[in-house]
Amino acid sequence: MLTILKRCAPCLAVALGFICASAFAQEGVTKFKLLLGQTAPLTGPAAELGLETRIGAQLYFEQVNASGGVFGRDIELQTLDDQNDPAKADANIKQLVETDQVLALFGSVGTPSSQAIASAAKRNVPLFATLSGDQGLRTAGGRNIFNLRASTNDEIKKLIETLTTIGQKRFAVFHEESDFGAFDPTIV
Repeated sequence: MLTILKRCAPCLAVALGFICASAFAQEGVTKFKLLLGQTAPLTGPAAELGLETRIGAQLYFEQVNASGGVFGRDIELQTLDDQNDPAKADANIKQLVETDQVLALFGSVGTPSSQAIASAAKRNVPLFATLSGDQGLRTAGGRNIFNLRASTNDEIKKLIETLTTIGQKRFAVFHEESDFGAFDPTIV
């Protein structure tokens, strides 16, 4: 995750800069702090991915803060555990947006969290660095969602394109019957 964050660091700094510059007396912004909110699985079967994402983000934010932050403000990340459960993710988002008043949502992990987060985009809360291939994130939030990962459909298209260049002519796709496994079969 740290490598990914380092690659997207300029984009992150620009995004936070624009948000911060337009955030005179905005929620999640104080004279010394930018508060970001994250809902991610910290316990349960997907915990490793959530924990590693949070650790990578924290390391990067510590580096930014040590260098003076964003316009002199430190980045603070508040993470709530959603156990990869959409209902818990939705409750976390409600708390982060309405009670904690975060500036933006950051680094959601997995399809269940991401589907709940798409509802936050409708509240005009920016969401960036989402780690999910969920197609719904590409259609739900419009200009408020900045994805870190390509969609599952785009990944499958690229995989097939690459395999055809080495002579593969037949393909089979196995997928879960769940929101995570949903994809557009016309791409195959």
